[in-house]
Amino acid sequence: MNQNIYKNQGMAALISVLIVGAVALVMVKSLALMGIDELDSMSAYSGGEQARATAESCLEEGLHRLQLDNGYTANAENIAIGPGSCELTVSGTGSNRELSVAAEFDGFYRYYEAAAERLSDRLELNNYNEIIN
Repeated sequence: MNQNIYKNQGMAALISVLIVGAVALVMVKSLALMGIDELDSMSAYSGGEQARATAESCLEEGLHRLQLDNGYTANAENIAIGPGSCELTVSGTGSNRELSVAAEFDGFYRYYEAAAERLSDRLELNNYNEIIN
């Protein structure tokens, strides 16, 4: 009779260890999957911010070219900016110009439009908007 009690206690201990182990395994797996999702989210955020920086740099490049040459125009001109790229369009005549930028970085895209006016001694940015698609 004494041996049956010890067998039952051993069986209960073994089942308890298996249950605790299974729960621990499920918790570890859940935490690992949450970590992977968090990394994916951070990667997407970083890519979007890099595309934004590329678009803003492209816009600055367009303004710089207009500052150097008042007659400068561009029609979807491809410009490489670091690891990203953009298409710059500069239109308009005289002192008022419109700039549009489509930038890409690692599959992320940003679009901007701006209006600039040439004053006697400088180029002034009058309007600057991100276009949401």
